[in-house]
Amino acid sequence: MKVIFLDIDGVLNCDTSKSYCHDDVCGIIVGIDSDKVKRLAEIVNATGAEIVLSSDWKIGWEKYYITRKPSHAKYLDNHLKKKGNLIIFDKTPITNKGSWYRGEEIITYLNLHPEITHYVILDDTFFEDFDCNEIEEHLVLTDYIIGLTDNDVEKAIKILGE
Repeated sequence: MKVIFLDIDGVLNCDTSKSYCHDDVCGIIVGIDSDKVKRLAEIVNATGAEIVLSSDWKIGWEKYYITRKPSHAKYLDNHLKKKGNLIIFDKTPITNKGSWYRGEEIITYLNLHPEITHYVILDDTFFEDFDCNEIEEHLVLTDYIIGLTDNDVEKAIKILGE
């Protein structure tokens, strides 16, 4: 099984994004750009990888509770489906240490799912625990100013293997 650990902000949106999502909790937040969703779809289509949310957008997102999701989670699901025919497979667990330990959350997920043979992390932030957990080589670090690029897509496909 191949997995894409997906951050949203700085990957599927950027500094110049014009789309917005109204969230029940946070108010208006930056939405998702269609061109970046299409790039994500390129990775999925080339590799057959499943999408696992590692972003803070995972808070409130639940795989099986479609009607009880907060508005940002519904927006995310709908936009990925509509613009890229993509479905989120799962999300990483939330650790007691907080969102600054994304590497630990990814390692925990990998330990719970030994069927994962290849993975890539799409994120715009290099978290401190990425290098100490030896997952840095799986990271495609996007630029939050421009989000997911064609070059990032090529790197991700290479890491996942076609």
